[in-house]
Amino acid sequence: MDKRSSSHALMLEAINQYVEREEKQSNYRKNALSAWHEYQETGEHITAEETLNWLDTWGTSNEKSAPTCHK
Repeated sequence: MDKRSSSHALMLEAINQYVEREEKQSNYRKNALSAWHEYQETGEHITAEETLNWLDTWGTSNEKSAPTCHK
């Protein structure tokens, strides 16, 4: 592979990585806004403490199910 095609391949890879990152960020924002609107409509949530307590059980013999949303 000559230097020119190698540079071209690097450029294409960089562009692909940029597009993938932007798509992931866009999807993250859309999901966050959707969750925020749902919370505003229903008031249902789980607290950070409930979430952390649940996550602390992951990978243990006492692993718990996800907490239930509440108002």
